[in-house]
Amino acid sequence: MSLNAKKLASTNSKFQRPDPVAVGTYPARLVQVIDLGVQPRRPYKGEPKDPIQMIRCTYELTTEFMKDEDGNDDTTRPRWISEDFPFYSLNADRAKSTQRYLALDPTLHMEGDWEMMVGLPVALTIVHNAKKDDPSIVYSNIGSTSPIMSGMQVAELVNEATVFSLDRPDVTVFHSFPEFLQEKIKGNENFEGSTLAAMLHGGTVAAPVQEPAVNPFG
Repeated sequence: MSLNAKKLASTNSKFQRPDPVAVGTYPARLVQVIDLGVQPRRPYKGEPKDPIQMIRCTYELTTEFMKDEDGNDDTTRPRWISEDFPFYSLNADRAKSTQRYLALDPTLHMEGDWEMMVGLPVALTIVHNAKKDDPSIVYSNIGSTSPIMSGMQVAELVNEATVFSLDRPDVTVFHSFPEFLQEKIKGNENFEGSTLAAMLHGGTVAAPVQEPAVNPFG
């Protein structure tokens, strides 16, 4: 087989970004909680900002799906939407992390433990934001979250729920993330000398066994 790229037949394959999820409120379940570590922040109005602990939450929409080749909903591929935000104590009642937590666990049944939250239902309000340098490109983002209405039935997760903690890193889970997310995690302020760094560099540090979270809500 020739390895000359110019002579290789083109497949005309090109990744096409799916249309943004329409503005509105949707039932969803939390499918991933990822510890991003202490991340650098951009200056604000010319003033430097201290690095801050960040987490990434990904939600699986239970009524919106990717399309198959015929343009029909592929119910095996529900739409996901993610957001990163600073991770604060629940005492910070105005923090986004607190607002997001209380939408999932308004009675504090989980006692603030995000690792216990995966699989829980929530209502997502989706908004649209245009790319700054190209307004024709529009992204779906999470405007707000709120508890599911009492008695509302929300479909179960299609995909397996995932928790990634830098206190107990699972390399298999880490390598399942897209490259940009792996690089972001490795870019955290405490990566060098960490357990994850040792494991990725072939060190002998073993991650403790993580017991699966028990979700009392089923």
